[in-house]
Parts: sequence; C-alpha cells; structure tokens
Amino acid sequence: VILPVELVSLLVVHGGGLVLDLTAGYLLFFDATRPVVFFFVSYFHCMNSQLFSIGMFSYTMLATSPLFCYADWPRRFFARFPSFLRGVLPLTSAEIQPSTSCLYPEIRSSSECRETQNPAKPSKLRFKHKLGAVFTILYIAEQFFMPYSHFITKGYNNWTNGLYGYSWDMMVHSRSHQHVKITYKDGKTGEIGYLNPGVRCKENYVMKMLIM
Repeated sequence: VILPVELVSLLVVHGGGLVLDLTAGYLLFFDATRPVVFFFVSYFHCMNSQLFSIGMFSYTMLATSPLFCYADWPRRFFARFPSFLRGVLPLTSAEIQPSTSCLYPEIRSSSECRETQNPAKPSKLRFKHKLGAVFTILYIAEQFFMPYSHFITKGYNNWTNGLYGYSWDMMVHSRSHQHVKITYKDGKTGEIGYLNPGVRCKENYVMKMLIM
C-alpha cells in the first residue's frame, strides 16, 4: 500500500536484513537496546523458518538468543511466577549456587563484604577446565575455517552444495522463480499456456508438455 514491490524488496528485505545482520550481534550486548533487538531478531528467525528450507537453523537461533542476557535471567524469570507454582519451577533463590565446573578466585576483602557477598570457596584449575578451553578454541577455529574449505570438500559450495546446512550457507538452495516463465503449446488444439516453475510436477509430464 505504501511502497511498490521493488522498494519493499530493496529497503525492507535487503536493506533491513543487512542492517540487522551488521548491528544485532552488538546491540544485544547492551541493556538499553536488547529488548528492541530481541523482538526484531525473533521476528527475523521466525520469518526465515517459514520462507526458506533451512532445517533447524532458525529454531536453534531462537533457542540460543538468551545467551546475550545476564547469566541469572532464568532465576529472575521464574521468580515472577505466582508463589503456588514455586514447587514445580526451578530454583529461584537469590543466593549464588557454587558449581564445580566454575573457577572461583580467592577474594581478598574486608569481613563485612565477605558476609554480604557470601563468596564461593576458591577452586583450582583442573584438567577438565583445560580440556574445555582447548575444545572451545578448536571449535571457533573450525568455524572460521569451514567457509573457505572448498578445496577439501566437493568444490565451490554454490555449485556442489557440499557444505549446505551451515548458517553462513543457508541460502544455497533458495532460488527465486519470480522472473522465470515457461510457455507450452498444445499440439492438437493450439492452446498456449504457462507452467508455474514453483510447482513440483512429474518430470515426464513437464517434458511431454514442453515437447508438444
């Protein structure tokens, strides 16, 4: 109603998508912009799940979006529920629960601060912590390397689809048929018609219509 189709595609789809991709990851770190960006990012992923055949990618992005929030967001979220549901909800206590998977340095402070903060006991660096750090570094290095690994896969991704399924290659199977027009002519009646390239037909039927 407001803009023609060409401008909607240019400004809203391409321009808006470009701005969202370049800014969303940074704006989600700030408290002031996080709620607004959360809305647009969630809308973006829901739209992609309906427009493109990209498997679980959109739903995985929706599920991992809370990683940009504070670590205690589940505690604060469940604390808003009525008190009669507390028995079936996760722990909502405000006290910090120490974990054996975390490293707690020795805190040197006054006795008053120690009483109020109730810090966890100091812990030492263990083998599992080192193993987790090595795994994280290798995983990040792999993600940087995979988009440029055509020479060890099936070739250029846009032709072979060798790495189809990764987030940075999610559009490889999304082809537009907007400007494709297939005309056929009936050999007996002379009737001329058009085939919709977006509709999946049997190959022999399509070939028969094209030959006729």
